Amino acid sequence: MEIEIIKFLQSFSNETLVSIATLISHLASVYGFALMIMMLFAFSKPKFAITFGFTYGIGFGTSQLLKAIIDKPRPFEIDAGIVDYLHSYDASMPSGHMISACIMAVFLIYIITKNIRNKTLKNCLITLISILALLMMNSRQFLGQPFLSYVLVGLFFGIALAIV
Repeated sequence: MEIEIIKFLQSFSNETLVSIATLISHLASVYGFALMIMMLFAFSKPKFAITFGFTYGIGFGTSQLLKAIIDKPRPFEIDAGIVDYLHSYDASMPSGHMISACIMAVFLIYIITKNIRNKTLKNCLITLISILALLMMNSRQFLGQPFLSYVLVGLFFGIALAIV
C-alpha cells in the first residue's frame, strides 16, 4: 500500500514538481535550521533560540541513532519503480526531515500564539505552517525517500519532542 502511495505521487512527476518538492525538503534540512536559528536569535529571546537549537539537535541525533538501530531501507531500494530524486544513502526510519519540520512548526506556532494578537492573522499563519508541514510529508514521499509510516513516526516524534 505504501509503495502504491509513492508511485501515485510520482506519477505526477515533472521538473517543476521535483524542484518544488526539493525546495520544501530543504526547509527541514540544515538550510532551514540555519535560517530559523538566525531568525530566532534576531527576533526572539536568546534563551528561546538556544532551546530551539538544543531541541533540534536532540531530534537530529535521535533520528540518526534510530536510523542506525532500526536500519529500514528506503522505498527505491525495495521497488525499482520508485525514483530516488535525492540520491540518499542512509536508512529512512524515522523520517529525519519530518522530525525537523515538526520541531520547527511547533516552535513557530508557539511564537505566533504568544506574540500575535490579531486572531485572523494568527489562525492564518498557524494554518500556513501546518500546511507546510503536511507538504513536507508529501514532498518527501514524492521524492522517493521514506514510506508513509516512516513519515508518520517522524511527525509524532517531532511534535512530541518539541512539546516536551
